[in-house]
Amino acid sequence: MSVSIPGGHGVQVGDHNTQTNVGVNASTMPPAQRVTVDGLVHNLPAASGVFVGRDLAALAGSLHGDGTGVVVGQAAVHGLGGIGKTELVLHYARAFADRYQLVWWVTADTVENVGLGLAALTRRLHPVATLADAQAWATGWLQSNHGWLLVLDNVENADDITPLLGLIAGQGHVVVTTRRDLGRARWTRLGLTPLRLDRLDRAASIELLTRLTGCGDTAAAGRLAADLGDLPLALEQAAAYISQHDGLGIDDYRTLLRTQFARVAADGGEGGAAQRTVASVWRVTMDAIRARSALATRIMTLLAWLAPEALPEDVLSPLVDDPADLGDALALLGSYSMINRHAGMISVHRLVQAVTRVSAHPTGPDNDAAEQTAQLLWAAIPDDSINNFAGWPRWNALLPHIDALLAHLPAEHENTAALHVGERAAKYRKFQGRLATAISQFEQVLARLSAGAWRRSS
Repeated sequence: MSVSIPGGHGVQVGDHNTQTNVGVNASTMPPAQRVTVDGLVHNLPAASGVFVGRDLAALAGSLHGDGTGVVVGQAAVHGLGGIGKTELVLHYARAFADRYQLVWWVTADTVENVGLGLAALTRRLHPVATLADAQAWATGWLQSNHGWLLVLDNVENADDITPLLGLIAGQGHVVVTTRRDLGRARWTRLGLTPLRLDRLDRAASIELLTRLTGCGDTAAAGRLAADLGDLPLALEQAAAYISQHDGLGIDDYRTLLRTQFARVAADGGEGGAAQRTVASVWRVTMDAIRARSALATRIMTLLAWLAPEALPEDVLSPLVDDPADLGDALALLGSYSMINRHAGMISVHRLVQAVTRVSAHPTGPDNDAAEQTAQLLWAAIPDDSINNFAGWPRWNALLPHIDALLAHLPAEHENTAALHVGERAAKYRKFQGRLATAISQFEQVLARLSAGAWRRSS
């Protein structure tokens, strides 16, 4: 092969294994619109061999049209870290690759990485002199050609991709993955159809665990799936751990979750990426939240002591003097998919809570957070649990959170407010006819009171 190089700029020519530095004059480059591709060009990463519980139809409908004649061609798949956004889009890209002449994957967590991804596209199609030239040339090619798919993976800040979206809209298909939920107005402004990805259903979680581990105990797999909240990343992490520890069963892993959570949550298994664990994924998110709002960070710390079920937002009202401050903090947490909000209620994934409890106070339980959480519940429970009929729905909403707080408290921790709340909850349950549960809770409160009195007298 011979190459004519009249200029003096440096560029790499060759495949990924053999590269040669040569000089090239950028002015001699052919216009982007004149460069075509022959056959499919792509840089897709490897996909998981086990893909269950996800339907590609919704994403395909957003990009290709759903039969109504409206074709947007740009979509944003958003949801909690570890929910499987990247894997869904990757499987879509491979399943529908025959509809495109080019499929290009860009890690888009920073504006610099977006630029590098575009430069890599240029190097694949044609060498060019400088990084700035390469980015501009790739954008020009996307503007001048049809039949391509561009994936912008793990977008942290929409401003990093907004100019690019405006330049290439209508020419090909764009899929964005992000933890951020920007809200309907911003999604519309960006021209992206939002698709929220939720946890797997239980049957899919069981199938994923049994196929990855080779264990046919579906009952045990169901119990572990419940412990992990049907989160794909956590299920895959658990399967890797189980598979790599000879003799360890699914129920054994559940025991480790209860007794050594911090250890197993940070263990991605041999050959796994350290940053792709449930612990690391959410620590990155919380670092971003912490940099923006101390109140939002504190709210997550308190919610970690409660149940994953829906909690009335107004339980958190005593934390602020201005309700608008609470609204802003919850909106920030919702935008990072760390909480779900609906009709004045908020909920948190159980593993997010567990990681938050460990991360907030790695040397032991955060007693201040537990105490403040108990005070919030004490202020939130209705007066007169017997005759105040209007308060019964609120009692029913708060009971899971009272139970969770008492369960999370270490045996040696004396929390008077939590015990008062537990005793009131037991009385409510007794009046409601839930005698077995009420008796158990009375016994739990009494045991803690007795233990506290014994410690004070010794």
